[in-house]
Amino acid sequence: MECKKTVFNNGLTLLVTEIPELKSATVTVWVKVGSRHEEAAVSGISHFLEHMVFKGGERYQSAEDISRALDSLGADFNAETSKEWTSFYIRSRVETISNAFDILSDMLITPKLSEDDINRERGVILEEMKMYEDTPMYRISDLFEQVLFSGTPLGLDIIGSKKTINDMKRADFIAFKEHHYDPSKILITVAGGITEEGIKALTERYFISSLHKRLTVEVDTITSDKRERLLVSNKKSEQANLVFGFKSIPYSDPRRHTLDVLATVLGDGMSSRLFTEVREKRGLAYTVRTGVDYFADTGSIGTFAGVNPDQAVDALKVIIDEHKKIAHRIEPITEAELAKAKEYLKGHLALSLESTKAINTFFGYEEIMIGKTTTPEEEFKNIDLVTIDDIHTLAADLFSTPNAHLAIIGPFLETAQFESLLNE
Repeated sequence: MECKKTVFNNGLTLLVTEIPELKSATVTVWVKVGSRHEEAAVSGISHFLEHMVFKGGERYQSAEDISRALDSLGADFNAETSKEWTSFYIRSRVETISNAFDILSDMLITPKLSEDDINRERGVILEEMKMYEDTPMYRISDLFEQVLFSGTPLGLDIIGSKKTINDMKRADFIAFKEHHYDPSKILITVAGGITEEGIKALTERYFISSLHKRLTVEVDTITSDKRERLLVSNKKSEQANLVFGFKSIPYSDPRRHTLDVLATVLGDGMSSRLFTEVREKRGLAYTVRTGVDYFADTGSIGTFAGVNPDQAVDALKVIIDEHKKIAHRIEPITEAELAKAKEYLKGHLALSLESTKAINTFFGYEEIMIGKTTTPEEEFKNIDLVTIDDIHTLAADLFSTPNAHLAIIGPFLETAQFESLLNE
């Protein structure tokens, strides 16, 4: 599987993946701007704007018009905001893919952004904020990034704060869109039963003729003198939720596949080391999982666990010990573990690519992050090249005590016990 790339004169990039046997296709429009590019006074505006474009434009003048048009296609649609990009997608029958282009271009190029809609959606976002605050299992990831990237834009919540959401005005949205929704920062990915020629024509009709290159947007770099390593959020609850982890490597780092294998061995899957030690052997958690995140200039590896508050210290000890066993080769990774982890990653990637939306994400994410794409077959080869020594060397580099960070939500008034574990 491969995609075909076109860069138009105004800077907009198009990736097309032809899958002739399919009767459907997904169109995803990516904008290379996220919460890390926002000024502090409008923190959360990328996500807020994501909501607002669904409220109507020039041709589809209200949220009802957009919903009616999408429902008439039987389409699947949604949007997402991250710290480095925002994306919008529509999946529909091949025969109606031009309608998807029409709707997306109207939403993104000529959004109405009325004061009334902004005020109504302000309440929706504040409720969304409360939902995350009341759901520690979701909130804990934000707190982990707060402490991991404290003092930098990456440490701020994507959704913003109550103050910034309440203070935003129509002029803020117009200025932000004009500044950041530049064609040189827009990527369109299309996958399914379409042809490159047809999709290029639709892109030119709906996007190229209406978008003119204005400026570029630089990614903020990680610069901070802060050295926070622990964040404890005291909340009365029956379960404590924690993430323990480390700053890591950016997506462009050639050791990325090694990190993916390391995270899999450590805590991804029901036969991983952490799942076995924390859940199966000790019964300390229902969910324990290690994951990685990549950014343009940094990254993270973190282990999430939901545990009984009375057993939080015991669970954290086990989690920390398992990291040390790999970093210090106390219990070296076996050939069997390595082979299993590689097949786990390749299998999950292969299964995910049965979805045209996931195909867009696979190629689009790489284009956003490093300006080029690889094929799934190349990914498989890169995973297979990872060695046991590669994993131990990377773990030793990353899993150092000064680089350890912890965020935890639960009924905790004292932090000394967690501070002690972080410094061991």
